[in-house]
Parts: sequence; structure tokens; C-alpha cells
Amino acid sequence: MRLIKGNFWLTDKTKMAVLVILMLSAFFLGGSSRHDTLTLILLRPISVLLTGWALYIFLESNDRRLTLPLMCLLALFGWILLQLIPLPSFIWQSLPGRSIVAEIDALRGAQHTWRPLTLSPSRTVNSLFAIFMPLGVLLLIGVIKEKYVDWLLPILVGLGFASALVGMAQILGPTDGPLYFYKITNSGLPVGMFANRNHHAIFLASLVPLVSYVLLFDERLKIKLAPRIAILTVALVFMVVLTLMTGSRAGSLLIAGAIIMLLLFAAKHFRGTVVPPRATARMRYVAMLRRYAIPATGVLAVFIVGLTLHLSDSEAIARLNQNDTNSEVRFKTLPYVADMAWAYLPFGSGFGSFEFVYKIIEPDALLTPSYFNQAHNDILQVIIEGGIPAVAILAVFLWWLAKLAIPATVSAWRAGATTRGSERIWRLAAVLLAIIIVLLGGIADYPVRTPLMMSYVALLTGVATRSRHS
Repeated sequence: MRLIKGNFWLTDKTKMAVLVILMLSAFFLGGSSRHDTLTLILLRPISVLLTGWALYIFLESNDRRLTLPLMCLLALFGWILLQLIPLPSFIWQSLPGRSIVAEIDALRGAQHTWRPLTLSPSRTVNSLFAIFMPLGVLLLIGVIKEKYVDWLLPILVGLGFASALVGMAQILGPTDGPLYFYKITNSGLPVGMFANRNHHAIFLASLVPLVSYVLLFDERLKIKLAPRIAILTVALVFMVVLTLMTGSRAGSLLIAGAIIMLLLFAAKHFRGTVVPPRATARMRYVAMLRRYAIPATGVLAVFIVGLTLHLSDSEAIARLNQNDTNSEVRFKTLPYVADMAWAYLPFGSGFGSFEFVYKIIEPDALLTPSYFNQAHNDILQVIIEGGIPAVAILAVFLWWLAKLAIPATVSAWRAGATTRGSERIWRLAAVLLAIIIVLLGGIADYPVRTPLMMSYVALLTGVATRSRHS
């Protein structure tokens, strides 16, 4: 190992550069959840190669701070791999939900065929390769220095606003213009770097705590408080209006909840500003600004959003007050999807197989020209495809998240402007809130099934862990 000590490929700057390359790859190539997206031809090799390098670096570092999140991801990788191992016919045919395939095998004289546990091996292989991107991100966060970790949230915020600007340009341009990067997408709506409007809306909602942290608490910004609050106000109004224009109900609810949380915490944070007895006029002005600017920002944001809703006659915003055919279909299919969750226990139907197994039980009354390729509820889909092992892995991750989030929320609520280490406390709280927003979005959709969101959540998870230990 001494022969490569000091090598360019092992320097701290190189580790950070590779992490940024992974994130940029996901940003530009990973906005769709479809298995047949052409960009995967580039994204998959990039993620596998860089993750292999990251694993080597991580094992050399002997770092243990990210053990639990990494173990969850590796356990998921292992379970997907096990679903691809061929089983003897008598074992496979005894598994729940395989009877119809067993009957077909018997009719064509192939009843002794060995099959993997999954009902769609090709889709499960795709799911296996999808794990490499978030795994590489987590591994690299575990080995970069703290000064580079501090730059990750500003980079995420920058990428988020780049996606938002692309979304704004999409609205202003043609519905089939070159700024829509995926063939199957929501044309005419601001999808940003995504293929799906709901995923972009959830992404924007999750950026609210991150933008707020960077603008209000990042000490590297050499800007006074008043300009920071002004910039934050403009940023939040822009994000809220763009989210409303996606027509996503889930995104609109989540961004509203995120802003309410921001106002509550910011008002508590600045409320205790003390004015010294002999304060100058300037000091009194700053104290007043700290005390009233955040609530005023919220009132202004609500006013502008309300005015936008009142004046706008765009189809996107009108969606929020209309019955959405897709939402109606999701609601009608929910009982059948819930039945599927029980039908394939305890081992599941195989990751990525939902589209095919749903067709087995799809009722005639719900047949439409469009197809139902995802459950639109990540919890139910995890149960259907991964069974009890996947649920156990998810439960461990959620337990870890709650174990971090509850103390972080209490600490952030109690932290004052001069509290020692408050910047780290607020960073942890902001990151955890962003993760929770994305996971809540998964109740009505499937945002984390895009490589971009997988990498995003992995990055936030790594930053949360590093913030806890710093």
C-alpha cells in the first residue's frame, strides 16, 4: 500500500471531485424512474466504476460513522441479489403468488424449470444496479474531510435551483422543446431535471429547509442578515409558485408544511434577541429585524402565492382544484395493491416486478389505454416486491432516522443564535427534515425510485450522520 501513498487518486480533493461527479451524473442522467431510459446506458457504468473505487477508498479509511446506513443499503443489495438465484421447481412453485406461472409451466411441459424468486428477473437486475449510485455516494461521504462536507448542502441548493430554472424555462418554451430531457414526461409542465412533475415538486419542497439553512446559518456567506432574509423570501416565493405550477397536490402540501415548519423554528430562534440597555440605533434596528423579519417573510410569501393563485388561469394551477384522473385511478387501485402486499408475503414478488404482477390481478373495470407501472405508494410497493426482509431493512432505517430526528428537532427548537454548535444543530435538523419530506412524498408517489432522488437521499443521510458526529 505504501507504493500508492500520496497518489493523486487518493487525495482528499479527488474524493470530493468523484463525489461531485456522481451527483452530477445523477442530476443530468437520473431524473427518470423507468428501466428503459436511454441515459442509463451511461449512468449505470459510471455508478458501478466509481462505487468500486469508493469502496476501495472506504475500506482503506476504516471509518465507522456510516455503519448503520451502509449496512441497510448493503442488506438491500444482498436481498435483491438473493431474489435472482434460481430455485428448484418444487420450492419455487410453493411460494405465494406463483400458481398462475406454475400452471402455465405445466401446460407447456416445463414444470421442472428452475426459476429465481423474482417474477421479473430483468427488472430485478435493474434494481440491483440501481443500488450502486446511492452506495457510492454514502461511501464517499464517509471518507471526505469535514470541510468538504460543509460544501455539500450549498452544492445541493445550487443544483436544486438549476432544476427550478430549467422548470421555469420549460414553461416559457414549447411543450415538446429540447429542455424536456425524457421521452415519457409531463410535457408543458415544469418537471426540471426530472421526467415526472410530482418528483420535481417533492424535490423542491425538500429544498426548503436546505435553502433556509444555507441562507440563514451558513457562516461562509459574508452577507448581512437583511439581505439574507430578502434573498430567502425571493427564493421561497419562487419555489412555492413553481411547485404550484407543477399541479402536484403532494408537492404543494409538502412545501406548505415545510414553510410552516421554517416559520415556527425561525420565529422561535430569533424571538429571544436581546437588545442591550445602551444599544445604538443600528443595534436596535438589527434586533427588530431579527424579531419580525421572519414572520413578515411568511406573510409576504403567503400573500404573493395567494395572489398568484387568484390571478393565474394556467392549466397547471387549475389542476389543484380539479379532479385528477390519475389520482382517481390510484385511489381505485389502492385496495387491489393492498391485497397484493399480502398475496406475496413473506418473500415478495421481486424488486421491479410490480408492473407485471399487477397485470395478473388488474380488474377489467380499471383497464385504460395507459398502464399502471408503479404502486404510487412506496411502502406498499416495498412490501409487494421485497416482502418481510425488505420491510425489516426499511424499519431499521426509519428507526435510525427517528433516533436522529427527534433529538435534533428538540435541540434545534431550544438552540439560540449564540448557542455553541447551533450551526451544526440546525444543519442536522434541516437535512433530516428534507429526508422526511421526500419519504412522505413516497406515500402518494415513488420519488426515491429515480437515481437522482436515490443519490439525493443518500447524500442527505451521509451529511446527517457526519453532522451528528461532528
